[in-house]
Parts: sequence; C-alpha cells; structure tokens
Amino acid sequence: MDGSVSLRELLESRFMQLEQRIEESQRTHSAVHAVAELNINRRLDEMNELRDQITEERGRYITRDQLDSRLGQTIAEYHALAERNAARLSILESQVSNLQGRLWAFGAAVTVLIAGAALLVKFL
Repeated sequence: MDGSVSLRELLESRFMQLEQRIEESQRTHSAVHAVAELNINRRLDEMNELRDQITEERGRYITRDQLDSRLGQTIAEYHALAERNAARLSILESQVSNLQGRLWAFGAAVTVLIAGAALLVKFL
C-alpha cells in the first residue's frame, strides 16, 4: 500500500478519539459537579446555621406587644410616683413656709422686746 488509510480505519480512529474526548469530558464534568455539589452543600449548611442562629436570637427579643405593655406599666408607675412625690413636696414646702413664718414672728417679738427693754432702760 501507498501509506493510505482506508475509510473504515479513518472512521474507527475518529470514533475512538471522539469516545476518548467524551469520556474525558464526562470525567471533567463529574469532577466539576462534585466540587459544585460540595460548595452548594457547604453554603446550605452555613445558611442552616444562620437560620438556627436567627431562630435562637429571635427567642431572646421582646415582642412589640410585650414592649408596649411593659412600657405602659412603667409610665403608669412613673406618673404614680411623680404624683406621690408632688404631694410629699407640697407638704414639705408648707412645713418650711410655716417654719419661716414662725421665725419671722419670733424675730419680730424679740425685736419688740428689745425695743421695749431699751425704752424701759432709757426712761427708768
């Protein structure tokens, strides 16, 4: 023969190359798919951990209804204490005023007594 290849041999050679490429492509695809699957599973695990963390933290927070209720109670207690303190302060202010009035009266009486004593001394 003159170095030529028959059509059958050429086709068989091309089919073998094609089969090898297909097998190599399938191996590469399988490897890429395995890596992608590991990556997706890792990300899903991280998302599950985040969801668990959020669920756990959600139990620690107070709801708006509970906050409104507790805030309302606190405000009511504050107003009650403010009223009580205002009443007590009013009592203290009246006692101080009463004491100041007595001191003025005592001072006036002492002044009158001293003035009277000075007049007695002067005329006696």
